[in-house]
Amino acid sequence: MVGKDYLNNKILPARCRKSGVPQSDSHGPLTSHRARATIATQLLNAREPLTLADLQQWLGHKHPASTRHYAAILQRTLTAAHKKARLLRPQRPLPPPHHSSRSLRRGLSNEWCNCGS
Repeated sequence: MVGKDYLNNKILPARCRKSGVPQSDSHGPLTSHRARATIATQLLNAREPLTLADLQQWLGHKHPASTRHYAAILQRTLTAAHKKARLLRPQRPLPPPHHSSRSLRRGLSNEWCNCGS
C-alpha cells in the first residue's frame, strides 16, 4: 500500500507533469483527497447517479455522514430528483395569519396540504 505522503508528494505531481495537468489551482495543490472528493461528487451528480448508500459502499465509508460530507450534491441534481419523485406538485397557499391555531391545524391537514394525496 502506498502512503498518503508518497502519493501526494511524488506520484500525483509526476502524473500531473506527465499529463500536462496543473499540480495546483485556486483551492491549493491537487491531493488524493481532492481527487477522491471530485470523483465522489461526479458519481453523485451523474446522469444516472449512485445513491448515497451505493456511494458510501464505493468509498468504503462506515458512516453515512462521512459520505454526505465528502460529496456535494449539485442543485440541478436535487431538482431532477424532486421532479422524478413528483414532489414539486402545486401547493395551495397557506391560510391568512388571523386564523386560530385550531382552524390552521384542521386546514393544513385537509385543505392546504396535499401531503397525503
